[in-house]
Amino acid sequence: MNLRNGTRLGPYEIEAPIGAGGMGEVYRARDTRLDRTVAVKVLTSEFAQNAKLKLRFQREARAISALNHPHICTLYDVGDSYLVMEYCEGKTLAQRIAVGPIAVEEIVRFASQIAGALDTAHRVGITHRDLKPSNIMLTGNGVKLLDFGLAKRLSESSESAATEDMLSEVGSLIGTVQYMAPEVLRGQPADARSDIFAFGLILYEMLAGRRAFDGTSKAIVIAAILEREPAPVTELNPQTPPALDLLIRGCLEKDPEERIQTANDVGRQLRAISEGGDVAASTRVRFSSEPIAAAIRSIVVLPFENLSTPDDEQLVAGIHDGVIGELSQISALRLISRTSANHYKNTDQTIPDIARELNIEAAIEGSVVRTGTDVRLQIRLVRAKPEERQVWSKTYEDGIAGVLGLQKQIVQAIASASNVALTSEEVARLRRRRPVRPETFEAYAKGMFHIRRMTPDDVQKGLAHLKQAIENDPTDPFAYGGLAVAYSIIGHGPTPRPEMFALSKAAAQKAIQLDDGLAEAHAALAATALYDDWDWAAADRKFQRTLELNPNFAHAHRDNAWFLLLKDRTDDGIAEMKRAKELDPLAAIYTGELGWLYWSAGRLDEAIREARMAVELEPNNGMISYFAAQCLAERGLHDEAIATAERAVACAPIWKFALAYAYAKAGRTSDAEKVAAEASSAQPFAIYGWGLAEAYAAMGHIDDAIRWVEYGIETRFSWMPWIPFNPALSLLRGDPRFEAIVRDFKLPR
Repeated sequence: MNLRNGTRLGPYEIEAPIGAGGMGEVYRARDTRLDRTVAVKVLTSEFAQNAKLKLRFQREARAISALNHPHICTLYDVGDSYLVMEYCEGKTLAQRIAVGPIAVEEIVRFASQIAGALDTAHRVGITHRDLKPSNIMLTGNGVKLLDFGLAKRLSESSESAATEDMLSEVGSLIGTVQYMAPEVLRGQPADARSDIFAFGLILYEMLAGRRAFDGTSKAIVIAAILEREPAPVTELNPQTPPALDLLIRGCLEKDPEERIQTANDVGRQLRAISEGGDVAASTRVRFSSEPIAAAIRSIVVLPFENLSTPDDEQLVAGIHDGVIGELSQISALRLISRTSANHYKNTDQTIPDIARELNIEAAIEGSVVRTGTDVRLQIRLVRAKPEERQVWSKTYEDGIAGVLGLQKQIVQAIASASNVALTSEEVARLRRRRPVRPETFEAYAKGMFHIRRMTPDDVQKGLAHLKQAIENDPTDPFAYGGLAVAYSIIGHGPTPRPEMFALSKAAAQKAIQLDDGLAEAHAALAATALYDDWDWAAADRKFQRTLELNPNFAHAHRDNAWFLLLKDRTDDGIAEMKRAKELDPLAAIYTGELGWLYWSAGRLDEAIREARMAVELEPNNGMISYFAAQCLAERGLHDEAIATAERAVACAPIWKFALAYAYAKAGRTSDAEKVAAEASSAQPFAIYGWGLAEAYAAMGHIDDAIRWVEYGIETRFSWMPWIPFNPALSLLRGDPRFEAIVRDFKLPR
């Protein structure tokens, strides 16, 4: 329209042109009634006669009039073809970026103000749709968002939506290409998350001094936004805090579902950065839509319902395991392990009842339908306290090849709905996507299904399926990780085969070569170092790495408890075993071993309590009954101890030494000698170096006890380094032969 100085538009007298914005020209003007300086935006002469564009112009007035925020330009008045707005004196953010580097503190301040303004707009259903540095004014009072000329009220009626279609002809793009979100470039409607993508680009540009996506033509820019990742901002500006780098990456996710969902979330993260000064604390991002009132900190993933054929049961179990595995890596959550979760398969208990038993706040339920090579998952998060209430629910669909990505999406959504903050490493892990061959995933799922049942027959079936998975895809790290875990469990069992730990180590090293972030593989290496190599420094490193990757790994906490006992940190070991039990409260092994640790610490009443509880949880587990019999015998509860030891022998004859020990502690030495002789005359299992040493020590036969200790060392039975902490062998302490053996372990102190 090119208005001259002195031109009047109603009571507004034009003083000078300021610039152009959207489809309007902007002038500085004077309100002759109130004698104040204002900004007047008028339609350009090119658009003045276009009815459709005029309609859009009027919509801008409606959008801006709904907004009231100190960092949004205030609308004063509306004319037939002009708007009258607050006059903002200063320079645009684009001009400021062109001058040179901006201090990080100032960037965070600007970004926080922009996020607050966007949050206000989004809460009343308005998106900006043309957010860019030239539409952000820097004034003495902070930023001002200008030009909501392309804003869209999300709650528009269908009639308004139809009008919008008229305003945007097929093939045209509304906005500035360099700041458009991928979904908008693909022709999808813009929403609040599109503004967040643009916000991420602006934050990137403030830090890097250049646009994230640029090129010599619109086509090149569009291709870059759709297909490529920008150069890491930390490479362009090494002063960028990790938290800001992480925030940018969260804003620039190509898929709006995986992007940070709200400007409020962005603002909270920026406040954490500006207020805390703690990089570790500030590198937490929330991916949330509408967080619940209080955060959820403890969850169980109940077994998923199989809505397909019985043949798909193992596939469904594999998907269930995968979600647990991904979710367990979130340090802010206490996640119940799969062993305890699987106790509730086909249960008729209510979620509040389950929550009381497990001492948790919420549960995740799910169902899986398989159709050919496609799967559909229906997942819901239910809060259990103070009453049952669904928090979130969503359906996911993909091919089996994309199931690993689905699992990550589900976990990300659960973290969002639980109002849980993620560390930068956790976010990076969830963003990694790797396709898997359907036949490889199915073989892996079947393998782990059998391995976790741990009967001899199931172990053999599980190993066969895992080997098949590797044959299908030698580059799949999960199958190697599964093999490593299986071999290490067998190697540390009461009847180990000598080659198991070597096989476990080889499989774990291969898994880590393919994926260094696989906690199971690091756990297997830690177990090998602890129980087979007796390499304490390596065990320490690997346990730390394992628990960094997966803080909810109950079995790793258990193994670490035994390592801490070797360091003579009994209380810390007890705390670690209690953590394992807390994560897997229905797994008898952790309860039973906690009882043994209490016994080792001289806390016999607590030991007996845990031992009895473990036997109640799993009455047909020979090792659990053996531990319990020892604690009971030590207390002098001889009848109960003998009955419990007999229960162990009924599970497997290998536990005869437990009965010999119970008899000896009861003063029935001849019965003890008879049972010990029966055990030693049969196949001399490696575990007898531990168990028969206990029995003969209880009888007072020191030489025989030492002989069996030496046998345990000769066969390298994995429990032997713990002999100095075994109360059943206390009579051997001080014997030079025993003390020499202990010194040879070079235990960590």
